[in-house]
Amino acid sequence: MRPEGCKWLNYEVEIAIVIGRTARNVSPEQAAEHIAGYTIANDYGLHDFRDTDAGSMLRVKGSDTLCPLGPGLSPAGTSAASGHRAVSTPLSRRTPPMRITVDLNKCNDHGQCVFSAPAVFSLDDDGKLTFRRQAAGSYVSGDLDESLRDDVEEAADVCPLQAITVED
Repeated sequence: MRPEGCKWLNYEVEIAIVIGRTARNVSPEQAAEHIAGYTIANDYGLHDFRDTDAGSMLRVKGSDTLCPLGPGLSPAGTSAASGHRAVSTPLSRRTPPMRITVDLNKCNDHGQCVFSAPAVFSLDDDGKLTFRRQAAGSYVSGDLDESLRDDVEEAADVCPLQAITVED
């Protein structure tokens, strides 16, 4: 379940080893004796917090609902649990949100982007890109509609100082 307010959810499928009995100071040779079976783990990470928490993974990986298991267990020693198994994570058909970043230290307000993507870029009365009032150093847009992708990518391509980056 995606936690409320999460925009940058990372996920990957993994094979989980389920330990079936108390184990402490177990040697590698004895490890298999403690395995109850195997199941699928969906390992999620909330990367919204990575920068705000100074690189700490505590909230990125430590929130409730971030590692659901199952739906079943393949007991150790069964044919379903033996040998090499491949797992994969199917990609959602939902397109991730598109955003742009404009490096305002590079941008000289040439305005070429306005002609390519007028729904995203505009000039104010002083001939400056309108979002300069909102940002210093760099401007990061909110989520942009996918229908604007071709125009936004063209704007990035025609920017003479390559100040525009398109991100998914």
